[in-house]
Amino acid sequence: MVLAELHHLHDHLERVPTSTDFEEHGEISIGVYQDRFGSYPRALEVAGFDPVFVDAQEKARYLREYEELVDPEEHSL
Repeated sequence: MVLAELHHLHDHLERVPTSTDFEEHGEISIGVYQDRFGSYPRALEVAGFDPVFVDAQEKARYLREYEELVDPEEHSL
């Protein structure tokens, strides 16, 4: 249901929706995606889309999280 909403909004907008698009047009709260997938960009990936970032800070945060998942030993204290 949650990922279906992403696909529905994608079809409606005819592009990958940003988190702002989702807040304005989505029927499910953006917080649901953040809680369930860790971030909105990660939810997009799980749904089969390339992630879309609101700004450079969001992209940098996402890339740091991804690097920690790929090589957790390198990022441990």
